[in-house]
Formats: sequence, C-alpha cells, structure tokens
Amino acid sequence: MWREQIDEVHGAAPADDTWNPRRDTEALLDLDPELGTLVRGERVERARRDLQVQLRAIARGPFEPGALLTRSAADIGVLIVSGVVMRQTDIHREPSGELLGPGDLIRPTPRDAPVESFQGDTQWLALTPLKVAPIGTPVTVTLCRYPEVLVTLMERVEARARRLTVTQGISQLTGVELRLETLLWHLADRWGKVTPGGVLLPLDLSHRMLGILVGARRPTVSTAAALLAAQGRVSRLADGTWFLPNAEPERSIARQPIEVAIAG
Repeated sequence: MWREQIDEVHGAAPADDTWNPRRDTEALLDLDPELGTLVRGERVERARRDLQVQLRAIARGPFEPGALLTRSAADIGVLIVSGVVMRQTDIHREPSGELLGPGDLIRPTPRDAPVESFQGDTQWLALTPLKVAPIGTPVTVTLCRYPEVLVTLMERVEARARRLTVTQGISQLTGVELRLETLLWHLADRWGKVTPGGVLLPLDLSHRMLGILVGARRPTVSTAAALLAAQGRVSRLADGTWFLPNAEPERSIARQPIEVAIAG
C-alpha cells in the first residue's frame, strides 16, 4: 500500500554505584533531555545512569515498530529520537494518516486487539532516516523508579491527542485550499524554521501524502497547491519541502475556522 508513496519519496540495570552500562546502550535522558525536566536533585544523575536504551537506526521507507519490541504488555513502545514518521490507517479503503516526530511514542497495536470491520491495517512509513529507542519491559521496570519521567511521557501522549484533534478539524474545513494552507501552518508550528521571508517547512511531503492528511484526492491537492502558489501564499521548493511566506492576515483567516470546529 505504501509502494506509490515510496516511489515519491533492553537494558535496565540496578541503581548502584558500581554498575557500568552496556556498551551498546545510551542514556535515555541524553537522547531526549526533556524527559528529565521534572527530575530534581541527585535523582537527575541517577536517572541518567539507570535509564539506558538501545538506539536503533531505521532507513527511509516502510518499517514495523512492533519488530523492535518483544510484544510484552509491559513494553511501553518505541520513542522517536530523530526523523519523521507517517502512520496510515485505511477506513473503508480511504487512507487517513498522521505525522510523528522526535519525542513521540509509538505503541504498536497488540496482535489480538479488536479491529473494526471497516478498518484496514495500520502501516508505518519513515519519511526520513530515523533514530528510535525501543522502551521494552526492562526499561519499563526501571522507569517505575522515576515516575517524573513517566509523567512526561504521558504528557507526550496527551499532546499527540491534541494534535490529532486539530488535524481532524482541518480535514473538515470547507475548501481544499483552506485545508492545505492551514495544515501546512499547523505543521510549521512544530517543524518550521523561521526565515526573513517566511517559514520554511523542511518536510518532503508529496501531494499524495498531503491528501491523506487533509482528506482529499491527490489531483485536488495539486490544484489547490497551484492556486495557493499563484496567490503567493504557499510554495513548494525544488527539494520537495514547503515555504510559507509571511502572510499573517491569511494565516489568521485560515486558523479561525479551526477554533470554531474544535469548540463546536
């Protein structure tokens, strides 16, 4: 199912002073320092020492997060350290998707989990080379000694839920041009890089992928992108990334229906 898009595109250990981490592991708090935000005092260094994970490199293309875990109920999931992932699920054979990035936690669906009759399999696509840290059962056991880190992970899950609410609202807007422009600004809030002339969105997102995210067909997205480009509101660069010129009035107009959609 990803073929067309491709073409476009454990280690816990006792907390004592004599323990040395395995050579093939790295400190979780070094890979993702924000996870240690709530940890205080001498616990910071202990958490850094105790919470050791294996860093795995994933090539661009389809991948299976579940293959990085043991399928134990105590496996927390796969933490994205760097890179961008697209998750796709088909509903009545129509694709729906979301983008995940650094700090997001992927928890694969259990094999025996019930699936709606209209729902297709979930598929994962690495849009860029990835670095991920599987958080399996041994790390989970150690995390229980550091609830502050677990709280931060839970906050990440809640943040992802909020982003999904926004993207759902975007997909319900009237007019694909409005959906597309609003989605790009939404993504720019997380991944954008401010330049003197506007915001660079360094994501190579094809019209097909954008269509999945906004609930539209690729030809319709191509037409909408051309219209936005002609109006100087959005442009796609030669490397496939996107640029949003400074246009605060248009951005404000584009964002207003989102607030209404969420509030309603």
